[in-house]
Amino acid sequence: MRLITSILIAFLCSTSIYAEVINSSFGFSIEIPDTWQPLTGEEIKKNPDLFDFDNLSGVDKGLLDQIRPMILSGKMEVFFMANGTDDFTDNINVIKQVGRVLTDSTELAPLCESFPQQLSSMFNRPIKAYRCETTKVANLTGLYLEFDGVISGTRSMQYHIPKSDNVYLVVTATVNNKTYDEMSKKFHRVMETFRVK
Repeated sequence: MRLITSILIAFLCSTSIYAEVINSSFGFSIEIPDTWQPLTGEEIKKNPDLFDFDNLSGVDKGLLDQIRPMILSGKMEVFFMANGTDDFTDNINVIKQVGRVLTDSTELAPLCESFPQQLSSMFNRPIKAYRCETTKVANLTGLYLEFDGVISGTRSMQYHIPKSDNVYLVVTATVNNKTYDEMSKKFHRVMETFRVK
């Protein structure tokens, strides 16, 4: 159930030049292209104008209204990925969860089998899973999931990365199906720069 909660929270929300290192208040750093727009606690401290969400160009205002309380309360950090489409703003969000990442094979098999059905039931439409496997991020063993986004016409790519014995980070990119090929490459390339502090 913790996994499904993580996924639910995460929804509420060519080669690039990595021009900006983000130091997150969640205890990690990551390098992002200079075309992406970060909304993190640290960025808001450095740039108070980010509190004026109307200054963000090319970002869906309905999405901003949904995630604004979580960003301002420090429960979520978001990176908007410039994608050149008008119908959905590709984005990455990060949340912190209490618990441990399920990576043991005896736990992973039932998880991979059950989570698409649970999400389909929650969101009242079929959700297809594409990947469910262990992965390495910053020399840490984590979990990688890929599945249909809760918004029709999108796909989500999600990393669960242990930060300590009882805390892990959930990093989710949700992208338009039209931009999936390009944005998935960029997302995974950015995740290669992910470092837990």
